[in-house]
Amino acid sequence: MTLLRWVRDGSFPDVEHRDWRGWRLFTDDDLTRLKAKVNHIQRIRPGETKTG
Repeated sequence: MTLLRWVRDGSFPDVEHRDWRGWRLFTDDDLTRLKAKVNHIQRIRPGETKTG
């Protein structure tokens, strides 16, 4: 669901390639960018806020 949300919210606007069934197709470059975004997600420990 997170991946779909990122595509829909415009985080990856150029990921619009689809096959004949309408399924999204991701290039190797798309996957590299997606992995980089996943690796930059900050974990919040219980009791913390996003600002620290």
